[in-house]
Amino acid sequence: MLLLLSETDRSNMTLVSRLPEAVVPDLLNAAVAALTTDKQTGKMVKSAAAKLEVDADRLQDAMNTLSSCLISAARKQLSPDDLSTSLTSAAVSESLPAAITACYSETRSLLQDTISHTAHTEPQYKTLEWRLECRTNSRALRNTVQPSVLTKWTTSSAKSGEKARYLNCDINTLSHITETLQQAQSELQSFHSRRVQRSLNKIW
Repeated sequence: MLLLLSETDRSNMTLVSRLPEAVVPDLLNAAVAALTTDKQTGKMVKSAAAKLEVDADRLQDAMNTLSSCLISAARKQLSPDDLSTSLTSAAVSESLPAAITACYSETRSLLQDTISHTAHTEPQYKTLEWRLECRTNSRALRNTVQPSVLTKWTTSSAKSGEKARYLNCDINTLSHITETLQQAQSELQSFHSRRVQRSLNKIW
């Protein structure tokens, strides 16, 4: 498995390759810090851009590309050799793949720990049971049927294990919930949604 780089990624990599070689490890370390800590790198990037006489926004974009490259490689569990091959195949300058690969080799465990800690931890749907109940008569309402649905939702999560949640609602409410979920499902198939998903998959 190889890492695919866009034209924008290649352009940002070209900017990094034109920087003094001594600066590149510091930029890579800042990219890792941005991924693994809460440290803000904006001031550092502006200061470095001023010293290097490059546009601060371009340098920030370049560092974001380095961050994306490193975290994507860790997420795909690429070996250092695979990452080096990916960068070389993308026509990245000769010296830069070695620096990125060295940084990746040193920080791969840290990056993978970051991925595991930021993974989706919300409870996941497991099973659904339901029962239809009807209230057929009361002192206030005679000759009236009031149907409702009692549902039991079982979810599971790594932290809390399995949990059961109960929801009792009338038919109109259940119909509204169904329509809303169907609308959300349809939206997931839209062009815009698929484009967002592809962008997120590329980063993570």
